[in-house]
Amino acid sequence: MLYLVINRNLKDLYIVKEKWKSALFWGVVVGVVYGILWAFAGSIYEPVVSFMYEWKSMVTEITGFSGSFYFFLGLVILVFIGDFGQEIFYRGYLQNRLVGFVGVLVAILIPALLVVWFHILEGRTIIALFNVLLLNIVAGTLFHWRKSILASIIFHALSIIVCFCLVVR
Repeated sequence: MLYLVINRNLKDLYIVKEKWKSALFWGVVVGVVYGILWAFAGSIYEPVVSFMYEWKSMVTEITGFSGSFYFFLGLVILVFIGDFGQEIFYRGYLQNRLVGFVGVLVAILIPALLVVWFHILEGRTIIALFNVLLLNIVAGTLFHWRKSILASIIFHALSIIVCFCLVVR
């Protein structure tokens, strides 16, 4: 976010008026589909989504919201704030800068692997780390393909929210 303040150039993030409808559409579609597939995988093999129960207690603790509606509201706020910052840095700044040096594929993989590294430090399981890697590769691909940070932010947030709602309820 500091990057936005310093440079004041939203075109670096591909935030342009003409693309917002397409970015929103693809962010929603890919996010919902990914969230449903992630929840389905979790129904087959529970460790895929086990950390979501930890998130439930974390969201309740941070927001103080306990009822279903208020808990969902807290989840949405936290996910969008966290995902906004993560996408701005990893896709909008890092991936954008790397493309010119290492090519598209490596520029998508390096930020994804950095996010996985931070999740390793949190003690996530191998299966959860695979999901983090896949989610970030999809976000990077969506950012590159649609040329829109909005698409990757919406995708990232919705995939987590949809899966969370289907799994934790």
